[in-house]
Amino acid sequence: YQRRVHGADHGEEFGENRNMYSHGAGIYQEEVHVPMILINDKLKSWTKFKDQVYKDDQGRQFLSGLRTHVDITPTIADFIGASIVNRSILHQGKSFLTSDPHQCVPLYAMHAPDAVYGRICGSIKAMNDDMQGPRLYNVSSDHTEDNDLSQLTPKNKILTQNMLKKSDDERQWSVAVWEQVLRNLDKY
Repeated sequence: YQRRVHGADHGEEFGENRNMYSHGAGIYQEEVHVPMILINDKLKSWTKFKDQVYKDDQGRQFLSGLRTHVDITPTIADFIGASIVNRSILHQGKSFLTSDPHQCVPLYAMHAPDAVYGRICGSIKAMNDDMQGPRLYNVSSDHTEDNDLSQLTPKNKILTQNMLKKSDDERQWSVAVWEQVLRNLDKY
């Protein structure tokens, strides 16, 4: 019987779009949309998520939806049949196997979290950086993220501002949490 987990911390940009080459410094789809593969012979189906599951031509099942790295620890715990006894601030995620996907996920560039941040809700992504400023994309219809919708209508401008404000609040909270963790490493 097999149990395996394969994943990545972030993707890469190799000049496909915007002629950018980046390693963890941006939040375009090439860098934030990464696969995670769970293999478990005993896991027969994703019955709770029928509307989010699709099968390939070999019968393998795939679960779609917004997930994030904080979900990995609880997912692996469910996956191997363990439980997280001490649900500290470090384990705030939701298991892929037992929880619905997130409605929205904050995004931060690994190497520049203060300078590059955003938020994705379904197929709508707001992002901000020091070079280009606030932008809004529909990543379902604009895969290359070339069509900035933020200034198209007053409603889009407000949506962009609200999504980025929420993302910035989450980023500041996350930075404060990790600063606390780093100050108290010997307690974890």
